Amino acid sequence: HGAERLEVFYAGARAGLLEVTRNLSATVDLETYLQSILSAATELTNSETASLMEYDDAAKELRFKYVPWFHREAISSAKIPLNASAAGWIFLHVKPLVIDDVKSDPRHYGKIDELASFTTRSLLGVPLILHGRPMGVFEIINKAGDSHYTEEDIFIVETLASLAAAALQNDLLESNVISSQDGARDLDRLKNEFIAITSHELRTPLGLILGHSTFLRELVGNEYQEQVDVIIRSATRLKEIIENLSRVDNHETGGASLRSRKVSITRIIEDVSASFRDMAEKKNITLKVEIDRDQNLLIDADGSKIAIVLSSLVKNALTFTNNGGHVT
Repeated sequence: HGAERLEVFYAGARAGLLEVTRNLSATVDLETYLQSILSAATELTNSETASLMEYDDAAKELRFKYVPWFHREAISSAKIPLNASAAGWIFLHVKPLVIDDVKSDPRHYGKIDELASFTTRSLLGVPLILHGRPMGVFEIINKAGDSHYTEEDIFIVETLASLAAAALQNDLLESNVISSQDGARDLDRLKNEFIAITSHELRTPLGLILGHSTFLRELVGNEYQEQVDVIIRSATRLKEIIENLSRVDNHETGGASLRSRKVSITRIIEDVSASFRDMAEKKNITLKVEIDRDQNLLIDADGSKIAIVLSSLVKNALTFTNNGGHVT
């Protein structure tokens, strides 16, 4: 007869838990989800209330994660010591605990009752377990009619605790993913800004280095020719690196990231032409600039991107002009 009664109970419990799970699966908000689990636990075990505690690894103690609304203000910030509470015993031993009369059990932590103006008579607690390790405690309080908690009640609470643990873990993973995405976006923004600023700020002095070193090569004797050539080759290599950085920035931002300020078209033209004098001389091409140097031709624009366009035009012109030709 006892076996038949137990089988009937488990069938009913399974049906009740299945219905709870179906209802919970439609709940998206974590707090609503866990509050529903607490309500289901009190209803299915005929208990007065329930609570969920989470382990704080930094403080080495338990804190209330979710409690019924009528206790929230009083105990939401309360701390539960591991070595002087029933919840701490459950967490440390990773086993369910039933206390039918808390007055006779020293493991009961009475301070929470004082804060909440509540009287705990009996309790059932189970650990929240994830990947074999405890992460908190799930408790139900005061079985109706001063009855004792049973194995069947433990089965129900352990099942609901598994759902709660999975929900907390999913929420943590989702928060980590969002945080990682935000971090990746910030890093990508900083990288693009670094590329844009670096390529812009280096382009002007590098153009001057190339222009003046090419001019110096014509003046110095054979004694220093090799040293000047090293300067020109190194500056040319840096120029290629800067152009590659600019292309990466344009490719990843779609060229839409504009940093406008007042710039001199005259200065940009002079710098770009100076950076290509070495290439022009190697092909014996006359690279000529026709511009009124007394006029700065100031405009509001992204000077680095205009320099990229001009550099591409001049490079193509020098590449496809025959030796001895002219580029103006």
